[in-house]
Amino acid sequence: MFALRSFLRAVALAGLPAFPLTAAAALPETASDVVSTPMLDWEPCTNPAQQGFDCPTIRVPLDYSHPDDQMINLAVIRHRATGPGSRIGSIFVNYGGPGIQGTVDLPMDFAVPCILLYCVPEPLRQRFDIISWDPRGIGESTAVQCFDTVQDELDFIATLPQGVPVTAQRLDNRLFLHCPALRGPQW
Repeated sequence: MFALRSFLRAVALAGLPAFPLTAAAALPETASDVVSTPMLDWEPCTNPAQQGFDCPTIRVPLDYSHPDDQMINLAVIRHRATGPGSRIGSIFVNYGGPGIQGTVDLPMDFAVPCILLYCVPEPLRQRFDIISWDPRGIGESTAVQCFDTVQDELDFIATLPQGVPVTAQRLDNRLFLHCPALRGPQW
């Protein structure tokens, strides 16, 4: 269901007119404005499950408010528009999460028949490059390190509630609150 909602959101956004340049120029400068946009080196994916897709890795700041500090890699995947000479742009598909790999789900969406819109419809495949990625800490992107030592991790685990009815969601929430690397700088 998350994939469907994310995909429909991407399609809706792709159909919106672009903001005029004058409006963009009036926006205040943010930390992300001072970070240059990296060029992607689109090469064919080497994983057989990703045949027909391109798979670059992009280096980005871990924290955009400190763009000269630690960098991480994000795995990206693209399926090029299939219509000859009719490409009009790119659609970025965010599959949601937590833990969803765009580099896995995008090829799967192209491999299944379009039933209930749980795929990329042919008209979009013809006109748009379809792009997704593995968020930080997920799949082929840079892993997240939450603890300085194994002992720190064991100490944290010892504080977690044990037994039923502790849910995985409740444990995930505790780890999320404890680990800034999972949340990012905006939290």
